[in-house]
Amino acid sequence: SIESMSNTSSPLFAIVDIETNGGGPTGDNITEVAAILHNGVHEVDRWVQLIRPARPIPAGITRLTGIDNSMVQDAREFSGWAEHLHEFLGDAVFVAHNVSFDLKHLQAGFKAAGMHYNPKRLCTVRMSRKWIKGPQRYSLGALCAFFDIENEASHRAWGDATATAELFAAEGARVHIVDYNEEEGQAAVAKIEAAGGRACFYATDVRSEE
Repeated sequence: SIESMSNTSSPLFAIVDIETNGGGPTGDNITEVAAILHNGVHEVDRWVQLIRPARPIPAGITRLTGIDNSMVQDAREFSGWAEHLHEFLGDAVFVAHNVSFDLKHLQAGFKAAGMHYNPKRLCTVRMSRKWIKGPQRYSLGALCAFFDIENEASHRAWGDATATAELFAAEGARVHIVDYNEEEGQAAVAKIEAAGGRACFYATDVRSEE
């Protein structure tokens, strides 16, 4: 079961996916954000918005995501949504498939808007590589095929976030998820794995997930 070993109640997880125009990690390059609040078993709430990037979306990116310039021309820039999204994410554990990509873009966007954001985080790629044996690859598409998860809109933020949420719940049914920033959590990981169990943890410093 999904549980926090250092708290009596399970934390909320924010399962996030973003799409960009292909540029570097800044809020100015984001074209769509989807964030699903999840209690480890099911979805609690979701936030989805198209975002107008500072530069046009290249044709190659449109072919991949289906998001074109006409779809975002009347949307707000990231700065116009930053406060609302920051409040929505709150102190939930940030979860993404390749967490550093999504988090770096959002952190840069929040910083430009004058907001600090440094959540505890968990990467479903790393979680999958450690504990899910069988898939030849660990892309979101490959893992969805392995778990028989249907992605209604691959390469759209809302579709990928929904699929990642289903993947997270499927993997979480097999793995204890622990807060590694707490001393009790570190001991719990060692205890679970010593007993032959599976433990995965979230932490403020993503390097500790290696």
